[in-house]
Amino acid sequence: KGTLSQLKILLNCAASVDPASNMKGCEDFLLIVLHAHVVAAGKKLMSTQQYDNVKDLAKAILCNFVTFSPDEKVARTDKIHLYGTQVLTLALLWHAFNDSIREGDGDRVLTCWKFLLVIFKTKGHRNYCKEAIILLSQCNCLLSERKAAQVKWSRFVNTKGRQGNNVSCDLHLEHLNRRLKGLIKELRSNVSQTAAKRRGYHAIYPNNAINRAARSIGVLHEVCNVFEEQTGARLDSGNHNTPSLTKDVQMIVKVLEEADVFGKQPGRKHSHFSNFNTIMQQCPSNHLKEWISTKLRTYKM
Repeated sequence: KGTLSQLKILLNCAASVDPASNMKGCEDFLLIVLHAHVVAAGKKLMSTQQYDNVKDLAKAILCNFVTFSPDEKVARTDKIHLYGTQVLTLALLWHAFNDSIREGDGDRVLTCWKFLLVIFKTKGHRNYCKEAIILLSQCNCLLSERKAAQVKWSRFVNTKGRQGNNVSCDLHLEHLNRRLKGLIKELRSNVSQTAAKRRGYHAIYPNNAINRAARSIGVLHEVCNVFEEQTGARLDSGNHNTPSLTKDVQMIVKVLEEADVFGKQPGRKHSHFSNFNTIMQQCPSNHLKEWISTKLRTYKM
């Protein structure tokens, strides 16, 4: 009990939780799992000690259950506890990374990238490792102070003008691409070089209609947003609706408490994860330092 596979079956969403085909479904499932693990961890601590406020309880959860390098004795003897703490740790890292983007917090984004570099190295994601090394080295030593600040803080776009509504530049570009595809679809037969020549536009716009539409998409996107707002049309917020998680969280919390995931009982292990190890156990720090130095020389930094 308590593994991600078992929890997917419990919530009857095993088929929809596949990052390759349904990233949104996977993120929704991970958010439910995160909430449930935080609640279960909090209830475990409160069963032995009283806390004056939520802030103190949250700090206690971080100190007791969130770590990349757990106690070696517990890690060797209680694999169920180790598995639960690592799910909580990695899910919190994922949530912190997304929250730092929403808040436009460049410092916190770079902090998350340091942890992500270790994860990418351990799991063999070479391209992501390269991007992480380049980003961190540029912001910390290679670029001037001015350029480093631009790289750190120019990674977000806020199209709403409200706090906590930032999105990454890449995601904003995808929104513009979606608008552009809709525009090209409405052009129908006009999407051709021949049509531009026939209408006398070729002398002014030597490229085809698609290029002209792409050059004007920024202004067009703003005009469409203003029109939709003034006419009372339903605006596309850019966010997915989030249903209530209470029922699903309660189901998972019950399973975690029955399995006593956050308790320490030597000799326990999941049948399919009998040799489960943490990220840092799979990637020792001394090996990581040598690997980073080698890659920096390879990329000539």
